Amino acid sequence: MKKNKPNILLILAAIVVSACGTDRFTQVVEIDIPEHEPRITASGHLESGALQLTLGIYNSAGILDTTTVKKISEANVELLVNGENAIETISEGFSEYFIKLESPPEAGDTYELTIEKEGFDPVSSSQTIPNEVRLLSSNLEVEGAINSFGEKADLIEFSFNDEEGEENYYKVSIWKESFYESGSGISLLYPETIDFTLERSGAGFVFSDQSFDGNNYDLSLSVDNFSENADSSFYLIRLEHLTKDKYFFNVSYESYLNAGGPFTEPPSIHENIAGGYGIFTGANVTTERIKIP
Repeated sequence: MKKNKPNILLILAAIVVSACGTDRFTQVVEIDIPEHEPRITASGHLESGALQLTLGIYNSAGILDTTTVKKISEANVELLVNGENAIETISEGFSEYFIKLESPPEAGDTYELTIEKEGFDPVSSSQTIPNEVRLLSSNLEVEGAINSFGEKADLIEFSFNDEEGEENYYKVSIWKESFYESGSGISLLYPETIDFTLERSGAGFVFSDQSFDGNNYDLSLSVDNFSENADSSFYLIRLEHLTKDKYFFNVSYESYLNAGGPFTEPPSIHENIAGGYGIFTGANVTTERIKIP
């Protein structure tokens, strides 16, 4: 007698159909989002040789808050350098505070920032200006490189010495200065490099001394030399010795800008404002001009 064998495909199909009801694939989960407590959000950057600090002071907002983040007016700002007052004058602009310093920041200066405003918890942060880094050499080779499009580009090479035994962080950018009978102009360039230790940060690159601690470091960058009718032109190498906070802010902010995709969780941006949000950083800046033939 022939026995009827069960049709496996029909049984599986029946299971799938029976499981496809709307309720079986719908689940509502109620999440209690904690109420947001507004805090002071600040942003400012100190540079060696600069007599002004531009400081943003704003209110924070929750993820479901529909209100606009606004500047906090009439905040009480204190800025100390090595324990002494650093502010000569302070004024409020439309969206920022402009602080004129009594003297420009120098290597080793420690700045302490405190911001208070009624209705908010006070916030604070501190930064120590890194040491100056001098270039050991610099050189320009016109059309000495090939860019990513296979076209000829100018090659800029320079070197500097890194302090031994310390974690040091740097940023390099290239500018072009042009002089005419009617005036002058400066533009920020977008260099390229094959050095894998450099990380893109805006138009420039940031990097640490992890691979060359205490040694001379050679950098090679290529830039497109666009034609112009200038009387004279220069490449301006801008090398910044960054504080650790400035370096990690640049790296995290670049990652945040480049994060994409519906299933990608945006990376967090580095902060160092105690009691609130935001970033307060410093850098010692070295510049070098190279004349373009």
